[in-house]
Amino acid sequence: MVAASVDIPDYSRLEQIRPVTRLRDWSRLTPEEFAATYAERPVVFEGLAKEWPAYRTWSRQFMVEAVGADTLVEVRRPLALGGHEQQWAAEIPIGVFAREVETTPGLYLAEWHAHAHPRLYRDIHPVPDFLNDDWLGAIPHEAFATPRRTPIYWGAGGSATDCHFDNSNTVTWNACVMGTKRWLLFSGRPFPEPTWERKRAAQRLVRSGLATPANHTTKFSWSGFVTVDGIQRYLTGALRDLPENLQFYWADVAAGDLIYVPWRWFHQVHNLTESIAVSRYYVARENYSAYLAHLREVSRATTLLTRALIGSPRMRRLLGSAGARRVCAQGVGKALCSLALRRAQV
Repeated sequence: MVAASVDIPDYSRLEQIRPVTRLRDWSRLTPEEFAATYAERPVVFEGLAKEWPAYRTWSRQFMVEAVGADTLVEVRRPLALGGHEQQWAAEIPIGVFAREVETTPGLYLAEWHAHAHPRLYRDIHPVPDFLNDDWLGAIPHEAFATPRRTPIYWGAGGSATDCHFDNSNTVTWNACVMGTKRWLLFSGRPFPEPTWERKRAAQRLVRSGLATPANHTTKFSWSGFVTVDGIQRYLTGALRDLPENLQFYWADVAAGDLIYVPWRWFHQVHNLTESIAVSRYYVARENYSAYLAHLREVSRATTLLTRALIGSPRMRRLLGSAGARRVCAQGVGKALCSLALRRAQV
């Protein structure tokens, strides 16, 4: 995913872009009710993250103190050179980033995996059961530890992430703990590309005219931003090479709110203000079959082993036991877990 500085779109000016469903009373929602009613569309859970320590404490000063001002982080910023917007990227101390993010448009610490700082991840709770049925978390392997699938996003106002869908048919939630983020979402399931061909699917958006080509040069320069004008042209039938009947959704997600993103849904995000947010990528009942379908595209052996490891509640409970975790942390057990997860790409 790419950080960029672009004009913030006003999706509300086109009535065919529907507001994302918003839930205020979600506290009694069960995993079964969630899977049956909400799992196939994006939904915003208002105030869910307001119960978290992260909502109460995460700020520029806190983040610097929690990880140490000299800790290096990879940041990005668009830079206009020769009439083209390039992406400047560098490792800088987080203390420097915290001082500059308030006044430097487009500056983004995107997908920061703060593995060495468990204090931050202890602040991300409670997550209700219907968003915490993380089957991958049952596999006792360091590479799939929950923090490694829970990146932090900290960006200046005006920074943005290009249109994409997430790896491996995972489902995702993103909780905003500071600032406000504007989302555009639509299903990528009707697109003909295999799930591992995210690049080709995103190129179709640009080739058709639905999205503008990325005006920056990075390894993600195949991606771009879907525009309101592009959506309007699609709705009038002026665009070709796209699935029919795409439905677009938008939402402003403010501090304390959480948005759920179904598997293989395109989404792009603009930071209306400086914001700090956290995501989790996971596999649960609502996307388990889709996750296996993705694995079959890359490795039959990986698919069979993953199904054996997480395909039944009994096995997931067994893997969660202290003895199983010891076995899977060494020798043959570790090798088998590594084989199952090596190509998962979450």
